[in-house]
Amino acid sequence: MNHKYLLVFISLFWVNSIMSQVPQVKPWVDPDPAISENDIFSNKESVYTKSLFRIIAELEKSIEFRMRDLEAKHDQLAVLRPDLRNVQTIVTEDLPFTYDEGYESNLFKYITFSFKDGKLSEIKLGSRKKRIQYEFAFENKTMIFSPPKVGETKIVLERFDKTENTVLKDISYDNQIRALRLMEASLRTSLYRMDVMIVLYKENKDRRNLYQIQI
Repeated sequence: MNHKYLLVFISLFWVNSIMSQVPQVKPWVDPDPAISENDIFSNKESVYTKSLFRIIAELEKSIEFRMRDLEAKHDQLAVLRPDLRNVQTIVTEDLPFTYDEGYESNLFKYITFSFKDGKLSEIKLGSRKKRIQYEFAFENKTMIFSPPKVGETKIVLERFDKTENTVLKDISYDNQIRALRLMEASLRTSLYRMDVMIVLYKENKDRRNLYQIQI
C-alpha cells in the first residue's frame, strides 16, 4: 500500500510540474477605444507633437473668430440680398480648361455656407474636377464642417471608381494643420468676397438711382 501511495504522489508531482511550464493563455481584451491611430504613430509627450497640438488649437480659435466675423458680414449682405439669407455659395476658382496629370480637365472650387437663425450651421468646402474628353473620369473632394466641433469635420473623396470617407480628427496631426489652414484661408477669402459683393451692390444701386433722377 505504501508503494501505491508513493506512486500516486510522484504522478501528481509530475503533472503539476508539467502544467506549471505550460504558458497561460490570457483572455481576449478589446483594444482601448480611446486610443486612435494618431496615438500609435506619434508620441504625445514629445516636444514636436505638443507644438502640433498648439498650432491646431490656435487654428481652431482663429476659425472661430473668422466665423463670427463672417456671420456679422452675412447679416449685412442678407439685407441687400434676401435670397442669400439661408444658403450662400462663393466660387473660389473656376477653370474651364486646365491640364491635370496630362489630361485636359476642368476644375471648379467653391465654399458653401448654410445659416440657421443667422448662425453658421454648416460650411462645405469642395472641389469638382472632370476630364474633358473622358467625362466619366471625375473626382470630387468635400470637407463638411458643422460648428462648433472642428475635429468632427467630414472629409469625402468621390471618384468614378471609389468613394472614401474619413473624419478630420482621424488623420495625422500634420494633415489636420493643413486642412485647418485651408479652412481658415477660405473663410478669410469669403469675407473679402462678401465685402466686394456689398460694394458692387452699392455701385449698381447708385447707377440705377442716378438714372432715375436724371429727368
